[in-house]
Amino acid sequence: LFPDRSCNSPQWELINGKGDREKVISLLKEIAEENALVLPHPKPFVYLVGFGDSSIDFELAIWFDKPFIRKQVISELNRSIWQRFKEFNIEIPFPQRDLHLRTQDLPLSFKQE
Repeated sequence: LFPDRSCNSPQWELINGKGDREKVISLLKEIAEENALVLPHPKPFVYLVGFGDSSIDFELAIWFDKPFIRKQVISELNRSIWQRFKEFNIEIPFPQRDLHLRTQDLPLSFKQE
């Protein structure tokens, strides 16, 4: 489609179920559009791609013209996302596990030798 451009669609697990999805989509687009390395055309686009164990997962489609700057672009976007989400009190979920311990009244027997 755009042979002279490289597309990158990093995926983020961005918000817990309590987050404002529309605000997240709008912030991700803004962050991408403000980044000087992201091409303005085609415009960045955000997909809601799934539901994780403790998250709603988004994919940000962006375009840039130099494949070797991929890590730099992702790093800049990640730092901007983290900062902007903190400003708007949007939680980035981290895996949490509950440990359930069960006890049973079992007779203990010890063998003496």
